[in-house]
Amino acid sequence: MIIARSFIIFMLLLISTLSYQLLAAERLEVEIRSTILNIRETRSTISPVVGVLNQGDRLTATTTDMRDWLNLDDGRGFISINYVYVLSETPVLLAPPEEIESQTPPPTEANNTRVPESLTKNAQQVCIQNKVNSQLPIDSSSKTCRKNLNTLGYESCQLLFKLSLTNRCNDSEQLRVVCSATALTTNSQKNQALYELTNTRIVSSSVTETTIILEWFPAAESATIQKIELSKGQCEIAL
Repeated sequence: MIIARSFIIFMLLLISTLSYQLLAAERLEVEIRSTILNIRETRSTISPVVGVLNQGDRLTATTTDMRDWLNLDDGRGFISINYVYVLSETPVLLAPPEEIESQTPPPTEANNTRVPESLTKNAQQVCIQNKVNSQLPIDSSSKTCRKNLNTLGYESCQLLFKLSLTNRCNDSEQLRVVCSATALTTNSQKNQALYELTNTRIVSSSVTETTIILEWFPAAESATIQKIELSKGQCEIAL
């Protein structure tokens, strides 16, 4: 009797501990009910619009720790749950975000010299015929991935860049900032796939710093992604 009671107490303590470590989420099939619905880059109404959905569009999304926002499974961004019909729900269990790497390169001065083809931590600016074609110094970057605890496969990864836009050679009112990176995945069948990640943001020339996020989501396949390697990435002001 004492042993049985001790076992029950142990299980209750274990469950209560896991509840703080595991993240319950739901994968939803939704239908857009508003005339149009903006897709946001992050979970905020002031976040840049990266796409638009129309009334009647159907797609799948996963709930987040912010109950009003859904993460689109195709990786395009986030939408508000307040403007959709929920057609079906599938529970999933996600691990807390897993910090893979965080780096802060030392500050460097911009040099008017051509950028080498190889990726460098401290990119240099290039001015060509009064037009901007330069890589930007990355002040800091972080890589975060999340696993599905049911399949033990990676559900998503995020690469965040914090950029400095000072000392640039450009007179236009707006800047087109493009960041790119690669994701090399290995699935449970030992097959590898290379993903090209990219994101573009239009910012005002008066802005001195900005943040750009690259996101990876696995392609539809039966085998789970067991390993993922994200490159350091690079950002530039595109012509």
